[in-house]
Amino acid sequence: MFFYVQQTVSMKISQYLKNNGLSLADAAEDLKVTRQAVSLWEKGQRIPKKLQMQRIFNWSNGQVTAMDFYEL
Repeated sequence: MFFYVQQTVSMKISQYLKNNGLSLADAAEDLKVTRQAVSLWEKGQRIPKKLQMQRIFNWSNGQVTAMDFYEL
């Protein structure tokens, strides 16, 4: 199940970047984190902290939520 969660988050972040013509660097700048942090989230290798999750939710217009990073 963990693989599915990783894949879902990766797909949502990747799709949001693609749909909006954004790069990892653009996302990192908007979210006030490093490009590496965004890359790790996108790959499902790290889970953002609470404040970062709030920023991701706002930045993605609700398309990527905190629950996307966890199994239900």
